[in-house]
Amino acid sequence: MGGGREKANPGNKQSLPHSTITLAFKETNFEAMEPLSALSVAAAAIQFLDFGARLLGNTLNIYRSPTGQTKECVELSAVSRDLQVLATQIQGLCANMAPSEQVGAAKMLQRLSLSCKFVGDELHEALAELRASGVTKLDLLKSSFNAALKALKLGDKIQSLQSRMQKLRTDITGAIMVCLWYVRPMAVSAVPMLIQ
Repeated sequence: MGGGREKANPGNKQSLPHSTITLAFKETNFEAMEPLSALSVAAAAIQFLDFGARLLGNTLNIYRSPTGQTKECVELSAVSRDLQVLATQIQGLCANMAPSEQVGAAKMLQRLSLSCKFVGDELHEALAELRASGVTKLDLLKSSFNAALKALKLGDKIQSLQSRMQKLRTDITGAIMVCLWYVRPMAVSAVPMLIQ
């Protein structure tokens, strides 16, 4: 009974009986599966390395950033904030219009600006989760790592919100053009207010 395994026999209770799984395992042609297994392992390793590289890159970008966010998050936040300010100004202008001056485009503009505010709030909430903070360098590094993980997790949501904001921006631009066409005198007097 050197280092080898004992053969299963009915009288030996410690040995494992031959089952259909054991027989199937013995009859499996591993030579045919070897290239596929190697490819599977290589693909998993590449995915892991890609994930790790993106996570490390985002962590370092956040850690080195003076705002505690990636450059993309800061830019997206600024554009969203500007669009929300414009939407608030549009709502104020539309509220001051007499009902006879409100054409369909003005009502649509009011609805779009309200939607813009809601989407912007949701985007700012998601971006706030991606901000790192810390008193010490180690705390900041931990927070940066957590923010980078959240960025990977929330990436699709932020992309969706960004797309919605872009669509709202396009729709608002179109509605403003229609309002300028139909309500030209009032819109022309309101342009200086929008520029400020």
